[in-house]
Amino acid sequence: METQNNSRKHRWIPTAFIIWNLFDIAVHVGIDLVEPLRIAGNIAGLVGAVIVLAGMARAYAPYVLGLTALLVVGFNLWESFLHGFFWPSLIFISVSVFLLVRWIQVEWSKANLAESDGAALPIYLRGWVATPVTLVLVWMTTLGGPTSASLVFGPTEAESCQQLVDIVVSVSVCG
Repeated sequence: METQNNSRKHRWIPTAFIIWNLFDIAVHVGIDLVEPLRIAGNIAGLVGAVIVLAGMARAYAPYVLGLTALLVVGFNLWESFLHGFFWPSLIFISVSVFLLVRWIQVEWSKANLAESDGAALPIYLRGWVATPVTLVLVWMTTLGGPTSASLVFGPTEAESCQQLVDIVVSVSVCG
């Protein structure tokens, strides 16, 4: 009975995860900052979610979600090594990884509750553990390097200088 109650209590996690990843992809496209590896991480997350929600790997759900979390972090780490990271992207990655870690905990606790007869959950299945685990995983995505200068909104310094030179040249030719 506790397993069903626990499952109902955390039913919002998969929905929030899917909506968040779709929103993240929309933001990438909307601000014209399409980073293929970050979007690949979102797609890997969505595929993992669909596999678990469709019941294709019911007995292996925590492992599928764990692999999904590693893929999300891996793709974002790879992007970071190639192009650096952009600080706001860490928020998107953090929310996605946090929801995955909590979902893993819920799936593992369902299996653990089925095996144990009313014993307390191990510490790694407690909700508060998801926060430090998320922080460590997201910190790993920053190892690739500092914020990339190419991710600045608006014209870069070189483009601004070129625009200024064009204005000066057109004024001197016309005036």
